[in-house]
Amino acid sequence: MWDLANLFRRYSRELQGYLRRRGVTADTAADLSQDAFVRLAQLVDKTPMGELPSNGRAYLYRTAINLQIDAQRRVRIVAPAGKIDLDAIVDPAPQPDELLISAEQLRLLERALMDVPEGPRLVYDLRMEGLTFAEIAERLSIPLQTAYSRLASVLMHLQTQLRKANEGGKRWPR
Repeated sequence: MWDLANLFRRYSRELQGYLRRRGVTADTAADLSQDAFVRLAQLVDKTPMGELPSNGRAYLYRTAINLQIDAQRRVRIVAPAGKIDLDAIVDPAPQPDELLISAEQLRLLERALMDVPEGPRLVYDLRMEGLTFAEIAERLSIPLQTAYSRLASVLMHLQTQLRKANEGGKRWPR
């Protein structure tokens, strides 16, 4: 049997932080986190033990994400009658000058990445593919701390190259 109180103590704050990083307010993150735990409790009550998900943490995260998506849909659907939200009408697509700046930055970063040695570049590429540091360390047979430091060196190199370009007369928005 799952110990729901222990799961709550272990993952409640972590889950709320994750939701905050996904762009919800602290209050909404707390509500969504609590709702995810309620759903887990309901699942435990009505499901035989052998059929429960094997990873409670993953279930909580997936449930919280689904609840966030549902909440965002409800907000979009319910609009006050008679009022028009002009921000909702404005095209969110980037302006042509923003696209040009982004393209220039991308080319600069691609050139800067070519200067990065193979080891750190491989860590960077794997991280951009979504692998965790533990997975990267295992795949490359390197210590976990080495994976962290290699990515940090790549990011510092890219930041330095962007800073040099900004100082060279190109003023990109930050």
